[in-house]
Amino acid sequence: TPDSTKVAYLDNPISYTYDLSVKLLSGVSAATKMDSGVDMMYGQISPDSTRMIYPQNFNGYTSTMVSGLLNGTPVTVTLDSGIPFHSVKITPAGDKVVYQTNFDMVTGLADLKVIPIAGGTKVSLASSVSQMWEITPGSDIVLFVDNFDNTNTFTGTLKAIPITGGTPVTPATGVTWQFDTVR
Repeated sequence: TPDSTKVAYLDNPISYTYDLSVKLLSGVSAATKMDSGVDMMYGQISPDSTRMIYPQNFNGYTSTMVSGLLNGTPVTVTLDSGIPFHSVKITPAGDKVVYQTNFDMVTGLADLKVIPIAGGTKVSLASSVSQMWEITPGSDIVLFVDNFDNTNTFTGTLKAIPITGGTPVTPATGVTWQFDTVR
């Protein structure tokens, strides 16, 4: 975890699924099983080290995303399903999860949504968005590339939308996106 107090790990493999356990790094306490039936460890831990999001029910490209407490109490909340497992990010503030869902394998586009990390009301941010998007360090804006041409110019239109939803604005056109940064 970011605060160096716990370690989360997968163990007890059964038919390609695992138990997700959390252990305190200080003392001799036993590990706490957080969940079972976890498909793989593409999880993320919140900046304050209190929650972890991780996939379940992986079907080849999408999964159900779950949020769990890392305080020794195995409490989990299903955030949403149909999520490409690499298209999920916890905000730098640690209070929300931004993710894509309804992924279209042909076009490579998906809907962009946000939900509180502890579960709650989902907010749609944009539809038919490429997998090129990022959350600003202040956790208040989501940037994404729209109308991306992945065959000729490899450019698109940079859009910015408040994390609370609303109408996207266009800060720039003709941008390229490489390695999770706008260039």
